[in-house]
Formats: sequence, C-alpha cells, structure tokens
Amino acid sequence: MRVNATISSFNGFTGQVNLTADSPLQAYVSPTSVFLASDGTAVAQVFVSTTLCDSPLIYGLSIIGRSGNMSHTFLASPSVLFNTGSSPDFCISSPGRNTSVDAGSSGTFGFQLLGVNGLQGTVSMTVSLIPTVPNGPSLVLLSNTLGVLNKRFSQGEIEISTSTKSPIGTYTMVVNATSGSHSHFLAAFLSVEPPQPTFAMNASSTSLTLAPRSNATDVIHLTSLFGFNALVALGTNIQPFVPNGPTVSLSLYTSLLSGKLNSTLTVSASRDAAIGSYNVTVFANGGGRFAFVVVRVDVAPLTPPSFIQFRWDRRVSVGNGGVETFLSGIFNPNKSTPIFVNIQVYGIDATGTETFLLSTGVIELGSHQTLVNIPLTEHFGPTNVGSIFFFSASIYWSTTPAASLITGSSRPGVPTSGTFTIIN
Repeated sequence: MRVNATISSFNGFTGQVNLTADSPLQAYVSPTSVFLASDGTAVAQVFVSTTLCDSPLIYGLSIIGRSGNMSHTFLASPSVLFNTGSSPDFCISSPGRNTSVDAGSSGTFGFQLLGVNGLQGTVSMTVSLIPTVPNGPSLVLLSNTLGVLNKRFSQGEIEISTSTKSPIGTYTMVVNATSGSHSHFLAAFLSVEPPQPTFAMNASSTSLTLAPRSNATDVIHLTSLFGFNALVALGTNIQPFVPNGPTVSLSLYTSLLSGKLNSTLTVSASRDAAIGSYNVTVFANGGGRFAFVVVRVDVAPLTPPSFIQFRWDRRVSVGNGGVETFLSGIFNPNKSTPIFVNIQVYGIDATGTETFLLSTGVIELGSHQTLVNIPLTEHFGPTNVGSIFFFSASIYWSTTPAASLITGSSRPGVPTSGTFTIIN
C-alpha cells in the first residue's frame, strides 16, 4: 500500500521537517525530510506492506514529523483482513527493527524469509537506503537471492559499512523481495552514531629483507583518533617460530597515546639464522581498542657489495692545495634487493700521531646497481710535508639505512689500501 502524506506550514513556519513511520507492519516514508516554506506544503509517500504472516487485526500507523523542539504525529489504523487465498507466497521479517553503527565502522543486519502455502522457489532481493547522501552508509546484501521452502526460514543479511565522513543521523534500510508475482518489503532503521575514540596503527614499511648477521628496522606509527587518550601497550609475535629464527624487539612497549607516537621495530638475524620468510605482527591494546599491523620479513643470503674502482694520488702537493681525493666505485650484486652502503676511509701517518676518517654517509644502492667516481677528500697543510700516510677503505652495508655489516671485498686488481706522501 502506498499513500500520500501532506505536511503543511502554519503561522509562517519555515524549515526542515524530518519524517519517520512507526508501525508493527512493515512501513516507511520517503523522502525522510522535507522543506516547508512559510504557509507552504510538501508531500511524502508512505509505504506499508503486509504478508500472510501478519494476523488479521487493526494495526497502528504513526507518521511523525520533527523540526527542532517541535513534533507532530499523524495516526492511522490500517486493517489487515483475513486472507482466504491459498496461492504460494512468502513472508519477510526481522528480529529487530533498528540497528546502529559508529561512523567509520561496519556492521550487519539480519532478516528472514518464510515460505507459506507450499512455496518452494527463489526470492530475488535488492536493498536501498533512504535518504541517499554524500559519504552516506553503504549497504550490500550478502546474497541477492535466497532459496525459500514451505514453512522453513531462510536467513538473509545486509552488510553495512560507513566512513568517518558518514553524516550522523537515522536512515531507513529497505529490502525489496520478489518471487514471481509476489512482492514484499522489509523496512528497518539504521542509526549512524558519532565515531568512538580509537587509534590507528601502521608501519613505514610492510616488508623487510635482511641477511644473516644483520638487522633491519621499521617504524610503527600510532595515531590518536576522535579524542582517544589512554595508555597503550604494544607487543610482537613472529610466525613461524623456529630455532635460529630472527628475533624482534620494540623501542617502546607502553606509553600514553593522546596524539602521535612511534616505536622502532628491530629485526635481528644471527650468523646462522634460518633462511626463509616470516610474518611479524605488532599489536597495540588500550582504552578498550585493539589494532595490529603485519610486517613481512625475508631472511635471505645476500651477496655483499664490492669495490669495482678505487683511485687516489700517491703524492699530494701542499703547493697545489694539499687535497687528497679518493674516488671509489661500488656494485650491488643482488638482483632483487636494494641495499644501503657507507664507504669509509681510515688513514694514519707513519708516526701514529695523526689520523683521519672519511665517510660518504649512507647511500642507497638499487638492485644490481653500480655507482662510480664517488669522491672523498682530505686536506693537508705545510705541517704535514714529508709525512707518509697509510689508509684502508671499507664498505659498511645493510638492507636498511642503519648500516651494520662490513665487507672488504673488491674485484681483482682493485686495491682498497695503500700509502701516499705529502710534498711541497
């Protein structure tokens, strides 16, 4: 049944009027909100549905209009008459007529179909939301069809999802169900409530690679949302847990979270670490909320980077500026793993009284990448004339910027140590 309801303005009233329908029968009103100009009118449609499962009675039907502190109700008394028909049909109902979700969360709403008068067949369904608004809740039927047997219940479900931008308010969910020439609907109210205080958790990287005898780090970020302010405890778990597997630790395990905080995850692999892939779960619990993030860790036998070039001046003239320049070239032999390197040159004079240490800082070296002519310079003055310096070059490297491994490898014919003399 569908009837028109007229909403009228009196005494110059102007504003928005929100409408709802309330009845033991399946009923809803559309649209759920109308605007009244001064002394104007608006029309909404009221939909009422009955099935063979409804008892022959006189039912109540209320159409309620609300605007601010004002509320008016129209009462009707639809009658359901005794049905002497015997054609197969079905009923649609739900245990409750209301459900609620917090904005930014999801939920479900269940309903049921019942075959009557010998119905055995398929019922097709669609679901809609009134009103439809930008960023409003999303409704999806778990299944668009249900098989229905006589005097047997079939269970259906609406999956509800919202975002933190979903407008707060009350909506009407309408499931329209059809089997042959029979059509019925189910109407239920969905209330979207303000989002509850919670927190978000994520990792800077969800994948780490490290070699035996090394470590890798990641940063775990926690962010307070919607006024969350509580003590949060963090923990870790690694799977599979095997002998000689990597070990994990956090720089921060407990803290008050009221804005943002970070905890550094460190994964360490021993010299004889078991090669393979692992899942490290970092979880946080506090204030009645729980969150977790999973970081994939691969322990792989990586090949160390090597020097492919190293040149320097054997004689450094103070008269020409007194600058010693070391030019190096390096190569990452790993075809699928980028690495981070730090080239360092350590020098000491023949008397052991003067030293220098040069460093490139951390350089990212892509998979199978070569870099050449990387300069490092040291300055000498007149007081160094006649001095002989000894030096050695090393590559510190790792799969994360926190380099921790050392290799002295180089290609044949590429020296990584030597001497030079300071002259006038």
